[in-house]
Amino acid sequence: RHVYPSDFCEKQFDTYNARLLSLLEGKERFVTDVPTDYFFKSILRKISGGRTGIDIKKLQVKRVIRRRITPVFKDPFQALMLEGHLRQNRKAVAVIRHPDAVWLSVKRMGWEFDFLNFACSRLVEYLLPGIKLKDLLSKPEIEKFSYLWLIINKYIFSLNLNPFLNIVLHENLCLSPFSELNKIEKFLLLDSNDVSKSFIKENFFTGEADVANDTLHVRQRDAATLATSWYDKISVEEELVIQNICGELVDQIYGGWRAF
Repeated sequence: RHVYPSDFCEKQFDTYNARLLSLLEGKERFVTDVPTDYFFKSILRKISGGRTGIDIKKLQVKRVIRRRITPVFKDPFQALMLEGHLRQNRKAVAVIRHPDAVWLSVKRMGWEFDFLNFACSRLVEYLLPGIKLKDLLSKPEIEKFSYLWLIINKYIFSLNLNPFLNIVLHENLCLSPFSELNKIEKFLLLDSNDVSKSFIKENFFTGEADVANDTLHVRQRDAATLATSWYDKISVEEELVIQNICGELVDQIYGGWRAF
């Protein structure tokens, strides 16, 4: 099992692509135990297949009514298989967020990353000349994160001229949600609908920008403030580490380190 499988390895791409198609067809389920689930919720998760399983069942029902319906599949762990999907004329939307902001979220959640099962070594050597995958194993956690962010986003940004790819900056989504939604809908050939607009109205302009606990998905946030809330929350030392590793790519993508 690979964390971030890569299309740099053809066999790896074929394996995970086949599993994805099997999942979308409802032939396979991937359900993991969540430590925070109470007993009955863990049983329900196994029966339903979790949120993904429920969405797949909804898709199957909708396909009975409307045969020509295309699912929009969200999976950040498919990021390094992006070129393989684009070669098959699958449209993709990639959301990039500033590494300082992502690091604060990673730290808040207490996540750590192990490069042992990461993609493949050739990808690292191609994107980061002079660095080998084994070099990353013993790095401090903040450096591991920085190199992970750099690898993923350098790979994504290298595909930015592909017409089947739409790169969206998280900060633009926070500051101009309706405009960005409109662009995404046009790119995916989706009809504009009031459900998406209502979700934005109900969730993007309320609550605090940040959360203090380890809750993963907090929908009600002050999105405009969230875009730059990391400015006064990250330490000088942490920012220097991340900037030394990711700074050149951030300048390419954003036009500056603190561009908003």
